[in-house]
Amino acid sequence: MKCHKCGEKIEKELKKCPFCGADIKVVDDLDLPDLKDNKEVINLEDTDTNLSDNYFEVELKDKEEDENSDKYDVAEPYIDNSDIEDTDDMIDTKEFDLSLEKTKSINPLTDTIELKNISLIDDINKQIEEINEEAQDKTIEEPNRKIDSNEDKEKENDDADLTSLDSMKKRKKVLLLAGISSLILAIGMVIFIIVGGTNKDTIKGDYLIVLDEALTKYYETSEYEEIIRVLNTIKKDENKITSAQEKTKEYVLKWVDEYIDMDIKTLGDFEEVSTKYKSLINDLHINALIAYNNRVIKVFKDSDYDEIEDKMDKIYNDSSLYFVAMDYYNQNDYNRAYTTFGRIESSNLYYKKANDYKSKIINNIMKLIENDIAKIEEGIEILDNSEKLNRFTQVEQVLIDYNKIYSSIDLKNETSYQMLLQEYSDKVSEYAELISEKNDNSSMVDDEKEKDDISDDNNQDNKDNNSIDDDLNKKDDE
Repeated sequence: MKCHKCGEKIEKELKKCPFCGADIKVVDDLDLPDLKDNKEVINLEDTDTNLSDNYFEVELKDKEEDENSDKYDVAEPYIDNSDIEDTDDMIDTKEFDLSLEKTKSINPLTDTIELKNISLIDDINKQIEEINEEAQDKTIEEPNRKIDSNEDKEKENDDADLTSLDSMKKRKKVLLLAGISSLILAIGMVIFIIVGGTNKDTIKGDYLIVLDEALTKYYETSEYEEIIRVLNTIKKDENKITSAQEKTKEYVLKWVDEYIDMDIKTLGDFEEVSTKYKSLINDLHINALIAYNNRVIKVFKDSDYDEIEDKMDKIYNDSSLYFVAMDYYNQNDYNRAYTTFGRIESSNLYYKKANDYKSKIINNIMKLIENDIAKIEEGIEILDNSEKLNRFTQVEQVLIDYNKIYSSIDLKNETSYQMLLQEYSDKVSEYAELISEKNDNSSMVDDEKEKDDISDDNNQDNKDNNSIDDDLNKKDDE
């Protein structure tokens, strides 16, 4: 609140103002009359208007009050009421239950112009507003004080509970459990890190067996993480590293042999397969490695990779003539295919495959011959020798014709062809002799039959002659 005399803010509990020494009187309520037409005349009591030396009509204070304050109370300014027509509207100051002691003191003015414009009513209204504001502040502060007091009580109760024996036991138990849990968690994390890191970079069992499985997996899926794990396991042992590299080279050579042995019939397919195997070997050399002790450890060492790469290049170069022959072979142009395969030298990586296809060409031709023979011999069992001889003669001619058609192959040098040709040549000779013998036998039988017929005729003649003689003799006897 504020002092009603000096206007300074003071504590509400004080009875005297520490600034001016005035008694503090609390004004609970002010009943003010309504103002009419703003023309009221206010007469103030206890003011001295006859002070000749007080131009501003300042109220003089007692000496006791002057000792504690250098403030001055300003008296009510003079109001001219000569212009007011109705004196009944004048408001007597007795209607205000308010003395100058209860009003806020007015600071001295330094300008007479301000003095004319100032009104005590304004000052009173201002004081009333301040009192109301203080009353509102008081009503707001009291609930807050109650809340604060309740919180303080709760805090005191909590402090009292914390100091109790049960509370201390509970807190010790909680702290103990928390400490044990934290310790177990920390130990578990350390074990997980150690074991997890070890399992990540190491393997169990024989590293070469694991490497076999890892290389097989890489061939099928192109994943090399297991190979790197093997390298991390053996990185400190030079002998194991060397063994692993030898095992890897062995596997890669198997892949190269598989690449050569694949039954690829077109140049386009060969290009696709070549790209696959080159990438497989190259990626293994580039990715399956680790860095250790300021050096790089590779599962497929550089020297082996260079050797395999040269072999792959030679395979690709040697394949050109081979696939030209394959094109002829796919077109069933056996003469050109056989001749082109024959041009592949023994130093060529496809030399063995070329010879295999030369044998395939001969086998295919022999199958064609056998099919033709089967058609010619169909139903030969019911034929007589003459007809069989005719069929066998046809087969022999087919064999001779095939040798002429595939002149580049020279079937007469092939054992299977020679045996087949010899077989049917013998059959032709056999049945030719049978037929010849039959013919000879038939002629002999005819000759004998003719002789028998002549003999029979002679005998018949003799019989006839004898009968004639007998008849003549009988006649002679008679």
